[in-house]
Amino acid sequence: MNSNERISTLSLALLYSFRMLGLFMVLPVLSLYMSPESTGKTLEGATPLLIGLAIGGYGLTQALMQIPFGSLSDRYGRKFLITVGYCLFISGSLVAAMSDSIYGIIFGRVLQGGGAVAACIMALLGDLTSEQTRTRSMAMVGASIGVSFAISIVLGPIVDAYWGIHGIFWLTALLGVIGLVILWKMVPNPPNSVYSLETLSTKEGLSKSYFNGELQRVYWGVLILHALLTALFIFLPTKIIAAFDIEASMTGWIYLPVVVLGFVLAVPFILVAEVKRQMKWMMVLAVALMLLVTVSLMADVTAGYAMAMLLLVFFTAFNLMEATLPSLVAKLASAGTRGSAMGLFSSHQFLGAFIGGWLGGMALQWKGESFLLMACSGLLVLWLILVTTMQPPKFLKGLSLPFDLTGDSSSSLEALRQVEGVLEVYHYGEMQTLYIKYDPDLTNEGIIHKTLQGGRLA
Repeated sequence: MNSNERISTLSLALLYSFRMLGLFMVLPVLSLYMSPESTGKTLEGATPLLIGLAIGGYGLTQALMQIPFGSLSDRYGRKFLITVGYCLFISGSLVAAMSDSIYGIIFGRVLQGGGAVAACIMALLGDLTSEQTRTRSMAMVGASIGVSFAISIVLGPIVDAYWGIHGIFWLTALLGVIGLVILWKMVPNPPNSVYSLETLSTKEGLSKSYFNGELQRVYWGVLILHALLTALFIFLPTKIIAAFDIEASMTGWIYLPVVVLGFVLAVPFILVAEVKRQMKWMMVLAVALMLLVTVSLMADVTAGYAMAMLLLVFFTAFNLMEATLPSLVAKLASAGTRGSAMGLFSSHQFLGAFIGGWLGGMALQWKGESFLLMACSGLLVLWLILVTTMQPPKFLKGLSLPFDLTGDSSSSLEALRQVEGVLEVYHYGEMQTLYIKYDPDLTNEGIIHKTLQGGRLA
């Protein structure tokens, strides 16, 4: 990784994490405003249903706008669309910060989500990094999301204790402004009209990715994962306060050790999934552990140590799935459709946050905690069936090469398709780029280059 790639990765990781930090900080806080008798916090109009919509409302607009933002960035430029998205994010933060009712906060959160720049940021990262370093760079950005989540659930209750829920949104707006400065002062400009094939979205790619049966399992999986997270946080904060007998401002210090230790404990399982090629069974284990947590919570846990243990198990499993699912998309996506597949993946992820907030709030308000946990357990049972019946993913590699397709070189492509271990060969005409997906156990880049020598390989 050269200096330009390091700067690109670091700056875009900051850009992504600042935005997610602002979105996540309300997660452990908002539900406290629906129980003023135990927390002393009030918000006009707050009910479990409306709190759920406020927590997950950003997910609906994120899901709807993710693919349009990514596609428009192919035409009008990544930085311009990221700027538009950040301006919407800042506007939504300001609306929520100046609102005294739950309705204004819901509107602000929905407006925040309208700035759906996740796909644009990952696409820009793909444009600024080489094939050899791209996976590592994207993994670093993905890790920054996890770090943002850990920081946000600690920082949120602290900021709320001193400045209230409005202080969180003012801080979020400030983070948005800092993000724009990072975008235009730190992030390098990509080469003109040069985009990574793996980050482009096309109509054909969207259709092919959506109707891929194995990928659909992943889309539904990430939807359930984030629906579960959002739904649980509608009632977990008050349960943690009761179990540990602490003030609301102290909940962040409960989350911090379990989230950090959850990251540490997830690492060996991630290594087993990737290095030992046991991804399917690590996913089965993670879903089973989360199901164990939701079933255990039905017993109305009141002891602090028991609550801490359940939280630790949940966050270990959650972190394992957060790391595994994007990697699985990359393995399952067909050549030339990775950008489309990642766009659909992100849309389902954010849609899950909305569904979890909406249905979770509705279930808690009308049927109570037991029904909410039963619904979460039902979703996890469905997911367990999906991952148990999935095909173990193949561990493949992708290679992008500049390639001028002519009548003389087309025979080289036909020869390449016959090479054992070469699974897909895709030529993207507008960029004169050849994308090859191959099994590294059966072939290698040397054989691929040798096969293409008869073509016009740059």
